[in-house]
Amino acid sequence: MEEELLLAISEQEYTYETNTYPQNPIIQYKNPNWNLTYKIIAEGKYPPDNKLVLTKKPFQYKIPDKYIVETTYNKKSTQKIIICSINYYQNKPIFRIEFDNNFVESQENASDAANKYQKVSNYNNFI
Repeated sequence: MEEELLLAISEQEYTYETNTYPQNPIIQYKNPNWNLTYKIIAEGKYPPDNKLVLTKKPFQYKIPDKYIVETTYNKKSTQKIIICSINYYQNKPIFRIEFDNNFVESQENASDAANKYQKVSNYNNFI
C-alpha cells in the first residue's frame, strides 16, 4: 500500500513523501517548488561491529557498505540525476556522488561529498 506523508517545512511550504519501500525502491518527495526522487539500487550490508562506522551524534546511524541510490532532483526543465554510493575502503566509508560522467568523493561524511558536488555543479553551470 502506498504511503503518503505530509511533512511541514514551514507554514507556507509543505512537502509530501510517497513510498511503498521495500516493495517499490522509489521514494518521492514533492512540494510546489521542487521534486526529489530516490531510487534504492542496492541497500548494502553492514560490516561486522568491529569495522562498522556510525554517523555523528546525536543520532548515530549505522553506515552500510555498498549502498547505492539514484537521486533525481529539480523541476523537469532543469532535472538532474546523480548516483550516491557508500563503499568501505580500509575499514572506512567513502562517500561518492557520480554525475555527468564525473564524480566527487569524501572520506569525511555524506554532507562533505554533497558540498563538494554542489561546488563543482555550480562551477560547471557557469562554463
